Amino acid sequence: KGAIRWATDFGRPNKFEVVSLAACPNAVVAVVKSQDRTRARPQWHLSAVRIDNGALMLNQELYDEPLPGGLVIDREGRVIVTSLDGQVMAFENKQ
Repeated sequence: KGAIRWATDFGRPNKFEVVSLAACPNAVVAVVKSQDRTRARPQWHLSAVRIDNGALMLNQELYDEPLPGGLVIDREGRVIVTSLDGQVMAFENKQ
């Protein structure tokens, strides 16, 4: 009891699933799949929260289905996500 420092829903109020996760010195980054009942297909997001307090830093919609485990962060903080169709997407967080 009391061991949990913070918890997050990555800005997803509905049911969601984390398909890729990476931790770096200032953030936890995840590729998140969520399903809204009003949509035929799931939505995918690249989300990041501050590692010290769990505050949401980034919530970017991904328009192509990402490859599970296809998340990489380099030492400069650039995020790379690969999609099931072979696309490679690079993101840079300005925060």
